[in-house]
Amino acid sequence: VVPPNSSLRHEFGCQPSFTCPGTAEFVLVSGEEDNLGDPDTSIAVTLVASFAKAVCVFREKRLLFGSIPLSLTSSRSVHIDNVGESHAFFQVVPLAYPGLTIHPMSGCVPVGGTTTLTLYLCPKTTEKFDV
Repeated sequence: VVPPNSSLRHEFGCQPSFTCPGTAEFVLVSGEEDNLGDPDTSIAVTLVASFAKAVCVFREKRLLFGSIPLSLTSSRSVHIDNVGESHAFFQVVPLAYPGLTIHPMSGCVPVGGTTTLTLYLCPKTTEKFDV
């Protein structure tokens, strides 16, 4: 409750993620709101979150699996470095390549930090893999 002729200072925290919207809407109630949500006693406030630029780079330019056995899973790792000014959220776009899985599919790379992605490949036929 805020007394008449006074002000209210409030801070809203934002927990960003890959799918979070850039805006959020809140209802600020001034006075006593009745059970019907009388519009004369409440106002809608739209807050806009701004995020610093996130920049990530792959440490390796290529990932080589080399010769791997058929029908057995082989794994290799790649590293993502965050060289930006804020935490970076990522999501892997699935490739339509049979036998290839990537883990994790999404996550956060902290400022100045590194995240490791592991690729698992289980080929069923002999072929050259180059994506």
